[in-house]
This record gives sequence, structure tokens and C-alpha cells, in this order.
Amino acid sequence: MKWYQYVAAFFAGAFLANVVPHFIHGISGDAFPTPFANPPGKGLSSPTINVLWACFNLLIGYVLLRVSKASPQNKLLMFLLFLGITALSLMASISFMDKMNPDFQGVLTSITKTHVMNLSTFSAFKSRNYRLFFVGQSISLLGTWMQKTAVSWVIYAQTHSKFMLGFPCLPRCFRLLY
Repeated sequence: MKWYQYVAAFFAGAFLANVVPHFIHGISGDAFPTPFANPPGKGLSSPTINVLWACFNLLIGYVLLRVSKASPQNKLLMFLLFLGITALSLMASISFMDKMNPDFQGVLTSITKTHVMNLSTFSAFKSRNYRLFFVGQSISLLGTWMQKTAVSWVIYAQTHSKFMLGFPCLPRCFRLLY
């Protein structure tokens, strides 16, 4: 392998990691910092600019990934790709730690000061109807799991075929798609 393929794998990871926050903020309609904001990296850019910046990062990341020739067979290139993703993700998390929307910060402050929301983790269990629903669902799911295990066990015991063992799972997978 040539040295530039290792560098390309690292930067491919960095560019591909940079796609996520800009694309998410862009399609959500939220302003987010980009290099084109005023001041660069600190001001907020429009959602359209963020989507375009995400698409540009995706294109550069893809080109670098192709140049690096990273594949699951080459563990070092995959590690460098992962390292690039991790490095940019950590830098972005530190850099944008205090970039929360000021309007949202005000809402959070008012909620915590007035204690409007007094939620506990298991507050739903105070309702008798929810407790009945929870117990009923738990028993029903336990029965479903037992049935799936028993059916799979019988199929494998009778056929000793891995294909036939997996065949009943096929309709369940299609059901999840719709």
C-alpha cells in the first residue's frame, strides 16, 4: 500500500463524519455553523447551505474512500477510517458543545426554575391501567418468544438443516419492511 492511501482513509472518515451533523441540521430546517458563516465556524448558516456542505463532504469523503481502496479485508485502512470518524466526531462535539439554540436554553431554564415538569422514571406505573397493560404485554411477549424458540427447535430437530431453520424467519423480515 502507498502512504497516501492511509492518509486518504483517515480523511475519508473525517469528511464522512462531517456529513452527519450538517445534513441533519439542514433537513431539519435548523441553522448550524459552517465555514461560510460570519464569523467562519462560529456564526450560523442557513439550512440550505448546511445541506449543500453535507453533500460536498459526502462527495469528498467518497472520493477519498475510493482513493484509499479501504475494504474490510485491509484491517489497517479500516482502522484509519474509523480513527478519522472518531477524531472529527470528538473535535466537533467539543467545538459545538455550547452551540445550543439560545431560545431553547431559555425554555430549559424556565422549566427547571419553575419545576413545571416533575417526571420520574416509573411514573406511568402509578396508573392501574398501565400496570395491567404492562403485565399483559410482558406475558404475551414471553409466550411469543417461547413459541418462536420452540418452533425453531422442532424444525432443526427434524431437518438438521440451517436453511430450513432460517426459512420461517423470512416472512418476519418482510413484515418489518411494511
